Parts: sequence; C-alpha cells; structure tokens
Amino acid sequence: VKTWREAVQRYKKESAWRPSTRKRNEFSLKFFDRLNPVAVGAITADVVRAARDYVDRSQRPASANRIMAVFRGVLRACIRWGWLTHAPPVPMVHTPQKEAAVLDGSATARLVAELPGHLRGPLVFSIMTGLRMANVRDLDWSQVDLENARVTVPASLYKTKRDHSLPLGVEAAKLLTALPHRTGRVFLYDGRPITGTFNTRAFRNARKRAHLDGLRWHDLRHTFASWLATAGASDRVLQSMGGWSSPRMVARYSHLRTADLRPYADFVGTIMVTGGQGPKAENAAKPLENMVPGRGLEPPTR
Repeated sequence: VKTWREAVQRYKKESAWRPSTRKRNEFSLKFFDRLNPVAVGAITADVVRAARDYVDRSQRPASANRIMAVFRGVLRACIRWGWLTHAPPVPMVHTPQKEAAVLDGSATARLVAELPGHLRGPLVFSIMTGLRMANVRDLDWSQVDLENARVTVPASLYKTKRDHSLPLGVEAAKLLTALPHRTGRVFLYDGRPITGTFNTRAFRNARKRAHLDGLRWHDLRHTFASWLATAGASDRVLQSMGGWSSPRMVARYSHLRTADLRPYADFVGTIMVTGGQGPKAENAAKPLENMVPGRGLEPPTR
C-alpha cells in the first residue's frame, strides 16, 4: 500500500521544476504533511475537502488554489503510476483575474526616482526586455552577448521550457554596459546576488511614494508588451519578444493596436462606396500594400 509520503517523494523526484518553482511547490506540499501516513487509496472526496478547508484558513483564495493545484498534481501522478485508478475532484474557488496595471513614461520615471539603487537597474531592464522577475533576478553574464546585443535565457530557466533569445535595444545594452562587472549574476545588491523576490518592502514603499499602489513587478512585463503593441508590433513580434508559447497569450494587447486594423476598415468602405469594385486580383490578398504602399505595414498575425 502506497502512502501519501511515498507519493510526494516520488512526485518531487520526477518533477523537472525550475528552482523557484520547486521552492514554491515544496512549500505547498507541506500543507498536507498530516496525510503522510495515509494510503493514497484512502484519500477520498471528504479528505480532499478537509484539506481545502485547512488551506483556506491561512491562505487567500488565489493562493489556496495554487496550493491545491500541487495537491491535485500528486493525485494525478498516482494515476499515471498505477497507484490509483481514479482520484477525487479537487475543489477550486473562482477568483476574478486582477486587471494588469500598465505604466506610462511619466509613472515609470516617478517610480524609478523613488526606488533604491539596487532595484532601479532590474526594474528598467524588466520593462525594456519583458523578462519575468526570476529571469531578471537570476540573469547571468553567461546569458548576455553584448557584442551582438542579445540575451538568451536557457530552457531550464524559462517558463515555456524553451530557450528564449531576444535582442537588446540600444538603451538596454547601455544599461548593461555601464555595470562594473562581467562575471556571475548581472544584478547585485552590495556586491552579492539578489535572492528572493523583487516585491520587497523597498519596492512597495517606492510604489506608494510614486502613487502607484497595487502595482506588481509582473505588471512591468505587461507594460513592455503594451508599449510594443501601441508602437504597432504585430502579434508575431509580441509573441517572439515576450517569449509566449501561444498566440492566445498576446490577444489581450490587440486592442492597443487599432491603428493596424484601420486600413482594413477603410478598404471595406472603399469597396462599399465604389459599388463593389475591389482591388485587382493580384492585389486582392494584399489590401494594405494596395492601399498604403511603401509603409511596410503587415496584418496582425493570428
């Protein structure tokens, strides 16, 4: 008879988690230590509900959902291993998704001015590259190619499990070039690598002084993508530079790129007022080129 302890041990051993994910998931699994001697086959729906109630006592709904998702992952792994034929459902609570905050240039300048020195570089670099917090914090000089102005985060450290390589803009390259060292971690605090989260008390105090209460570090990634979309970047460019695995992930920024769609609206109107006379056959599939030659516009990628 396999116990919950054995299931957790095997689950942790076989999971190819990033270091930050492993730390978070191991924290989640500690909530269920009281189940260690229990046989996995004895974990019924009542046991699962009791586990959820226990987590809810100390965690907010969204955090409790994440913890229970790890619990569910162990049960599903037990099915794959043949330890269970089926698993009881794991209840999740619906939580409304928080609307992303997007900075403008003025708000960014206010925030940078209020930040302590060791957070300014990481924050500015986050906005200019769209990299996630952990990838900026753990960025190593071995991942930076200043000569070709490029950063590559290896698959083992990136969320999509694929290498993510992106070009450095002029200002981002200047920021890195100005740093006094070229080995180990890129961003340091008192000469030592930064550990933990950037959402520290120092960051929270700075955002309060900048009148940006509620801003999360991850909103810097949304700011990066929103600025790109506003500049007219296609979905394909957004997906590539942001390192998203699916085009669906960039759909939230499409409303910021209405200027890209206007030529199509004008094109339809032209057909209407000319009595149905569309472009010549060779140009029928190229409405933008036909209407606005030479501007280099391209339709959004879907």
